[in-house]
Amino acid sequence: MTALRELRRAADLSQQEMAALIDVPVNTFRMWDSGLRPVPPHVLQIARVAVMEHARNTELLSLDQLARELGVHQRTLRAAAGTGRLRVTFASRSAFGRPIRLATRAAGQSFMRKDYRRYGGQSPAVAPLPSVPQFLEPVLHHDDVRWRGYHALKVPFSRFLDEAARPKKATIAAEGVGPADRLQTTT
Repeated sequence: MTALRELRRAADLSQQEMAALIDVPVNTFRMWDSGLRPVPPHVLQIARVAVMEHARNTELLSLDQLARELGVHQRTLRAAAGTGRLRVTFASRSAFGRPIRLATRAAGQSFMRKDYRRYGGQSPAVAPLPSVPQFLEPVLHHDDVRWRGYHALKVPFSRFLDEAARPKKATIAAEGVGPADRLQTTT
């Protein structure tokens, strides 16, 4: 019996599963496994590491231990198990009348990759599209005017639309912008 076959049987893996673990074609693995071809030493080393990693990833853990390892809250994993997003198995014993849920690291990593979203707070608001004519930009930078829009200027909006075609410079009075201030235009 070859060292590769002993390793595969100790891990309780089929030839197809073991070939997939070490990323070789199944027929090549079968030749090595049966002893018809010698196993290269580097492949044997890769197989040992892959079997150890496989054993680690398929170990059943409680949800609280898995939550600590993944860096999420335990209730998140419980909710995912309840909705079927996290594959779990149940232990034969129970705690306080409820079955103990167990999951593998591989199932937890699959849940994190596919179903878990991390929220880092609200994203910054997108700036609104400019809906004000370009020549009014200096006027509308004052907070009081921006809030009230064109009504704070006490000038009919149609006048701005008519004059928008002609290049004019908009200025405001030095006292500030308020309901009593007027827009002064220069030609």
